[in-house]
Amino acid sequence: MESMSNRRIFFLAVNTGYTKNGIPERRFLDFYSERSGRGLHCAIVGNVAIPNGFGSNTSTPRIDNNKIWQEIAEAISNKGTLPGIQLSTTWENYIGVKTFIAKTPAEQLDFYKYIASKFDRNHINTQFSSLEKATRFAIDSGFKHVQLHAAHGYFFNLILDNRFSKHHDLAIELTQEWLESTRRANIETSVRISTLTGVSEFDLEQSSFLEEIIKIPFGYHDISEGFYNINKKLIYPSIKSILANRINKSVELALKFPKNNFIASGKSFVLKQKDLPENIHVGICRDLIANANFLNEQDNGCKNKMKCHYYSRGQSSMACGLWEEVRDGL
Repeated sequence: MESMSNRRIFFLAVNTGYTKNGIPERRFLDFYSERSGRGLHCAIVGNVAIPNGFGSNTSTPRIDNNKIWQEIAEAISNKGTLPGIQLSTTWENYIGVKTFIAKTPAEQLDFYKYIASKFDRNHINTQFSSLEKATRFAIDSGFKHVQLHAAHGYFFNLILDNRFSKHHDLAIELTQEWLESTRRANIETSVRISTLTGVSEFDLEQSSFLEEIIKIPFGYHDISEGFYNINKKLIYPSIKSILANRINKSVELALKFPKNNFIASGKSFVLKQKDLPENIHVGICRDLIANANFLNEQDNGCKNKMKCHYYSRGQSSMACGLWEEVRDGL
């Protein structure tokens, strides 16, 4: 075991909504610049749609050769933090639900299976070509870490899981080819995965999905939970029992696969854990959203004001109730 001070800390990917027509605005750059430094290993800009891909909402940023991406990478790098980017896509006409828990989880799961059945080999090949193009844009812009978003029921999640896609072997093969190409460019890599969908009966069934994904040699496996249109409380846990379950799941995986590196998240609770396996690194999201100086003020993080969930609240970009309290001097 090693002390937490020796672990790498990541600012995990979040879709801020600070965009206009898919292009990051100045506040997008400022947001990441302000949260970089202070010992942060990597700030992963998210949830970035690949060219010809589909965003999770209308405020989703889209990677291209616009110079703003280079400015963002430089702003992070200038603070001594590795600039990272999370690449993702959903599908045409995707609509994220605004409720946190689906009224009919099993029906939502069936819909995910139906959608995945429509992804043929040609579409999968096309989207991986788009992923390659997105990666070139990212590398040319100066990003040094690339994360594949294969969680939360999005496209890469569904096609890599044999419970959803009959073409998962092709998807795994293409992922390995993309990963090897990215690593040859001396780029750090990670993948975000969901260990649960949110439908308990389905999640209890035996599945080779996790082991298949973990065997793909990404630099880090970023552990998350939940499908967006089934149970968002698993994705954004605030209840201590859910946080503890996620951390415990990360520990189980780290012990089972000691040669792999894992990113464990769960608000500041991860930073306070002792005797974690040495192959677990720390992922912070909402605490750093709430307080850009959180790594130096670890008792002053997220207070569950919930305004960061802008899409579910019918807003176009992220906010935080804690920012308002600081501004108003409360």
